[in-house]
Amino acid sequence: MGIVDNSKRIIVFRRGSIGDGVISLPVLAAIRARWPDHEILLLTNEPVAENAAPMMQLLDGEPGIAGCIAFPAGPDLSSVCGLLCQLRKTGADRLVYLSEPDGWLSVCRDGLFFCLGAGLRVTGLPVRQSDRRYLELGGECWERETDRLMRVCGFSDAESQTMRHLHLHEGELQAGREARISETGERRFIAFAPSGKTADKNWGDDRWQEVLSALTADYPDLALVLVGGASDREMLATYTRHWSGPVANLCGRLNPRLSAAAMAGADLFLGVDSGPMHLAAAAEVPCVAVFSARAKPGVWYPAGTGHRIHYPKSRAADIPDTPGAHDGGNSIRDIPAADVIASARDLLGSR
Repeated sequence: MGIVDNSKRIIVFRRGSIGDGVISLPVLAAIRARWPDHEILLLTNEPVAENAAPMMQLLDGEPGIAGCIAFPAGPDLSSVCGLLCQLRKTGADRLVYLSEPDGWLSVCRDGLFFCLGAGLRVTGLPVRQSDRRYLELGGECWERETDRLMRVCGFSDAESQTMRHLHLHEGELQAGREARISETGERRFIAFAPSGKTADKNWGDDRWQEVLSALTADYPDLALVLVGGASDREMLATYTRHWSGPVANLCGRLNPRLSAAAMAGADLFLGVDSGPMHLAAAAEVPCVAVFSARAKPGVWYPAGTGHRIHYPKSRAADIPDTPGAHDGGNSIRDIPAADVIASARDLLGSR
């Protein structure tokens, strides 16, 4: 994605991968609504894990996104100076800070770098303690990361309404659909992505096999579409040996946008809290999602309604109400397979 010549630009700083990009979509809409004559340059890192796709693959093609700048992985002086030169050359006049804060000192460091070093006005810098905490909403649920970002940036919810979902163009929708139906034909299907990029999202092969066996017994003609990275392809194939319907293993074959297009129209998404789950929600697919207690309940739930979320709420009190990576341990194993099967059956029966 090249950077075109235009003096009115805003830089959006968000580290992470696919899920982080999807939850930022409403905030990007708010930025466009607030500064409609500015182009957006995305400042982001390379993938945080080997099996995570870069965020720039997702947002390339979204309205207003004019280019990407790579955020250096290491703090060496040459990389920092190189980034500083790139930021100055863009001609941008503002940066919107959407990255998860690591702490007050790191936020202050970032603020000095972007304000004094790059000469940018910064919106959304989470300098207050309340900016770096999730608000409890009641009902054992906390605000979503999207809503924290909107709050810290001072955006109203009305400014984000135009970008709740991915803007997939017709060519992308057609390519994703063709990749799927070339192996499954025109039939009902579910999207399946049981892999996360961290060990605490491993629900267990035994649980997934139990769920798939129950569903294929109930719906023997239902197709199964496997979604993930190239490293997931062989492992996910082992789950399908006893699936009676057709299978499309799309792992590693499609970029994130085409993966979302391939999942569009699914009866449901089945899997863990992951990039594919957020992609499915962005394509308006109802999700049956299994979570570990690595963030407060609600923070990383998929956008939209009609989802069936399975979270080990008995562990929620042990998790900080702050952004950042927390270890969910083996909490995901608290979720019984029978509950997930019941949720999937409920959604399949209502289609």
